[in-house]
Amino acid sequence: MEAKLKEKCEILNLKKGELSLELEEFFKDLDKASKKFIFASFDYGVFNPQQFSIRIYQKHEVFNPFEITLKDFFGKSDLTYNVNFNQIQQLIKEHDFKLLALKKQNQALIDFGFEELLKYIKDKNLKT
Repeated sequence: MEAKLKEKCEILNLKKGELSLELEEFFKDLDKASKKFIFASFDYGVFNPQQFSIRIYQKHEVFNPFEITLKDFFGKSDLTYNVNFNQIQQLIKEHDFKLLALKKQNQALIDFGFEELLKYIKDKNLKT
């Protein structure tokens, strides 16, 4: 497994950062599930990661998992990381999917009209 993992990182030019092995399985499942589909997703992410982004959120605070005692956070916090967009692009190419757009979450929300939706809710004084 270690040699295969190293090869995957070399293909993506990933020296330091996160790589999702489950994402590969997800793309395989998508490919098998349908001949034609539209898939929309947006997330926090980066192109060409140069460092680890994994972090822990607890009570609106961010913690570095390499600098804390993990057992103090287990079951009481959220663990997240930035998606490696290079990996997404590689998997799209590998499965011969057609890419319509690839955007970071903040830009996707703006392009999808999220600001207008928030303004509408505020102007109408709708309860959230």
